[in-house]
Amino acid sequence: MATAGAGQKIVGYVYQFHRALYRLFSNTSPSAIIGIETQDDVVSLIRAPDGSVDIIYEQDKHSVQVAGHPYQDSSKNLWHTLDIWLEEVKKNVDPNARRQFCFVTNKDVPPSTFVRSMSNSNDDASIASCIKDLRTLAKGITGQVRPIAERVSSYTDEELAEVIRYISLLDEHGTPDGITPMDAVIELFHLPPSLKSRGHEIYQSVLGMLIEKCEGFWLKKEGAWIDKAPFSARLHAEIQAHGMKKFIEQPWMSLDMSEYLSKEQSDHFFLRQMKGFGMPDSLCNKAVGHYWGFYAERVRLIDEGDVPATDWVARDAELHDRWQQNLGNLELLKQDDESDLMFARKLFTATLDGKHFVNLGNYQTSNWYFTAGNYHALANHKDGVHYIYWHSDFSKKSSE
Repeated sequence: MATAGAGQKIVGYVYQFHRALYRLFSNTSPSAIIGIETQDDVVSLIRAPDGSVDIIYEQDKHSVQVAGHPYQDSSKNLWHTLDIWLEEVKKNVDPNARRQFCFVTNKDVPPSTFVRSMSNSNDDASIASCIKDLRTLAKGITGQVRPIAERVSSYTDEELAEVIRYISLLDEHGTPDGITPMDAVIELFHLPPSLKSRGHEIYQSVLGMLIEKCEGFWLKKEGAWIDKAPFSARLHAEIQAHGMKKFIEQPWMSLDMSEYLSKEQSDHFFLRQMKGFGMPDSLCNKAVGHYWGFYAERVRLIDEGDVPATDWVARDAELHDRWQQNLGNLELLKQDDESDLMFARKLFTATLDGKHFVNLGNYQTSNWYFTAGNYHALANHKDGVHYIYWHSDFSKKSSE
């Protein structure tokens, strides 16, 4: 059985992935790479053209406790992190490296804490005072943390100053307005207003990609270092895919056509055509549903505003061309004794075969009513540019 402690640890590990994505998308440098569980929980590395490198070490601690915070003055989180950073600086002496060290937590850390004091120490005098306080604190540490505190205290003033000078405390998530890293990253996606409601769904896809990539590195026993390019590509693909979902026609059963059907008088020209070659009432009723279904979706998509009028005209033209091709083929194969009534039925069934779906601009359509209803709409307007007919009695020439 999973314990509450195990759950908190899992939340803590996932928090690192959230922070890594925040570092990735908030960084504007094209050379930035992010490490997860490398030299620290999250490490940002940016190489400049002059050969210098900026390194940000980030220790992430997420807490679900109602009170307190993870960086108490005597906590292992605090002293163990200092120990790691001091060792990292000592063994990696690079004159071209500019380092920053960040304590990150979702909690609010009070001003009176030692970690806050280190974060506020940025001149020689305050750093010297902070080092003095550190040694005093270390002497009072007991239990399992004592050896770690003693080891930290054993570093020289110069070595301690090299770390303390560049320490920052990022409490309340270290994000603008204290929002979660996930919400901050979603804001950094700069989604269009129409996709704001899908932000979390898009984020989960990008997060899943990060976890999969890290797993791949770790299975090969390699450090998990990532750059922004593949994640930006995934974001773009998700935006495009979700945008298409919005504009693709809705399934037939989800349509609300009550407003239109309440006005239905069944006095449509396309119905007069269908009844003219003996179409049964059951199929005529279905055609009415397809017609109003297409109409309702066309109204919705036009209101969305991102489908240009030229796409509708192009779709009408493609439907008309297919009808015209069927008309020509059937006329070529028409038998001498074949009646106009039978010809009209063949033309109707060949054109509305339930198999040929026509796109709307760049968006694929997959619901038959959206194509059938469009055909009925073309057959409904005799004066339309793309007017179609089934029986020769309804051709434009027949009325001239």
